[in-house]
Amino acid sequence: MTTVSDRSAHRFPDLVKRGWDVTDLNTVWVADFTYVRVPSGFVYVAFITDVASRRILGWNVDTSRRTSLVTSALNHALMVRRLSGQRFSVKRLIHHSDAGTQGEFNRW
Repeated sequence: MTTVSDRSAHRFPDLVKRGWDVTDLNTVWVADFTYVRVPSGFVYVAFITDVASRRILGWNVDTSRRTSLVTSALNHALMVRRLSGQRFSVKRLIHHSDAGTQGEFNRW
């Protein structure tokens, strides 16, 4: 499986512009997912990573590639940051993805 851009989907501007030298926490989060073959088929893992800390903040595992796979990972990341006591604003946060059709990232 490779990333295939959905040319018909709305594309948000690339605010990161490959500027991965972020030093402030909670300013750029990157979303991605992968899959693993298991005896019964495949499982999919979506994750959200803070670019500055390189820490995976949220993740979710499912047996299908539904939109809920990635939205649950994002909700997990938001909960982790809120429970950590760190003050941050989602208004300052850039949520970056490769916009591939597999992740359904363009739906939200």
